[in-house]
Amino acid sequence: MNPQSPAGTISCPHCKKSFELTEALKGQLRDHLKEEFDKEARVALEREKKRIELEAVEKARSTYQVELNDTKAALEESKKATEAAQQGELKVRKQARELQQQREQLELDVARKIDTEREKVRTEALETFAEQHRLKDREKDKMITDLHKALEDAKRRAEQGSSETQGEVLETRSGKNIARHVSDG
Repeated sequence: MNPQSPAGTISCPHCKKSFELTEALKGQLRDHLKEEFDKEARVALEREKKRIELEAVEKARSTYQVELNDTKAALEESKKATEAAQQGELKVRKQARELQQQREQLELDVARKIDTEREKVRTEALETFAEQHRLKDREKDKMITDLHKALEDAKRRAEQGSSETQGEVLETRSGKNIARHVSDG
């Protein structure tokens, strides 16, 4: 309302023409202004509501993002711990297999060595037995040879003794013959 206008009149802001306001026009204007104010208030309220919602969503997102990041980190740590445990288990299982293989290889090596030693002992025993047998055969052969020599010596001596005896007999006979001849003659 323009203060220069008499009460109940209004001036057009464009053309500056004045006219009277009636109660009906005032009611319409009041209703219209109230509608506009209500509309602007609703829009402002909606804007504020959206802003508050966005802030709440952003705050919730931020809060949940921290929790989500924390959960992701915990999950990642758990995953790493699980992987580490699995790697540890694999390592232990591998070591157990290697130890088993080493034990089996050791058993095989020991069995082979025992077999080799047995064969060596058997071979040495056979060689010792063969050597003893050879020595006994040599002793027997030597004894046989010695006996043959002794027999030959005995035969020779017997023959010599026999020759000597024959010589002695001849000598004795010759001596008797000579003595007979000497006594006879």
